[in-house]
Amino acid sequence: MPRRALAAWLVLALLAAPARATSGLQILDPLLEAGAATLALGVIDREQPAHAQRPVAWQRWERRRLDILESLQDWPAIRDRVAGYPDGLADDFRVAAMESVARAHVATGDGPAAVAVLADLFWGATQDTAMAHERAARLRRWRTLLADAYLVAGRVDDAETTALRYRLDYGEDPSGWRIALARALMRAGRDREAGELLVGLETTEVAYLRLLLAARDSGVDPTELLARMAPYLGEGRLLEPERAQLWAALADAAARYRDHEVRVTAMEQAVALDAPVAAADRLVPVAAAALWEAYGDYARALANEARLLVGRFDAWLALADVFAPAGDPRARALYADLAVQD
Repeated sequence: MPRRALAAWLVLALLAAPARATSGLQILDPLLEAGAATLALGVIDREQPAHAQRPVAWQRWERRRLDILESLQDWPAIRDRVAGYPDGLADDFRVAAMESVARAHVATGDGPAAVAVLADLFWGATQDTAMAHERAARLRRWRTLLADAYLVAGRVDDAETTALRYRLDYGEDPSGWRIALARALMRAGRDREAGELLVGLETTEVAYLRLLLAARDSGVDPTELLARMAPYLGEGRLLEPERAQLWAALADAAARYRDHEVRVTAMEQAVALDAPVAAADRLVPVAAAALWEAYGDYARALANEARLLVGRFDAWLALADVFAPAGDPRARALYADLAVQD
């Protein structure tokens, strides 16, 4: 049975079952195993008791809700949900919920908010009442998260200090630290330092970052850069937001090189992917406005080459019609510029 059909069958069975038979958290497991996280959230909405009546049970259900929302990367839902919590929650539960909120802030690029939440976890009044080994594991996660939060906030020096102290205490860097720091250095324009951090690392993500760094080299040839990027621009190796940023980086390099055809083609691909990029992952802007600017620059270059006067719409249109049958980007550039000319 296909996974989607299995999930639908499971939820129908659960909804039809007697309440006593479906009263435990275990009813969520088959849905989650079938990949039906959204349906599992619906079951939580139906089964979770009111906090005022059964606070302990409410917290158990709510913890699963937050776990599912994190798996879906629904960060706004996590922030909104925790912000509306009632007073009187157990400290251990509130600590775990605040950690989820900190991760949500980091994922959405709100570094200052994440730092504030983590500062409250480290030094606030809420007490972590978990067992000693769990508290130690949480503290280690928080310190990694704090380094990430500083990076997202642009506080690179504070992030490096946090990572150094982590290294001294645990004998290793925080998980994923070198790549996270490289990304932050790239956002700060410190490309040479970012490149040095990536030396010795060989993963698809590192290859992606190296390509973005190569695109920033003022002397890079866009045609050669396209050849290097080609294995990563198709489906399978990178997610759509990363592919969109590669295309946009190629367009930027082509703009410096005055290669209008590559610039327009690359920017068309970047915009066509229609892949929103999380703030924490944004290294190259991908905006439709950049495509329109590329069209305009290409159109004016073509018009100058053909010695066409500005305002002679009939001549511009005739030139566009020459290129149109072959689906040439020159035609798209001219048509686009004509559309916005006064």
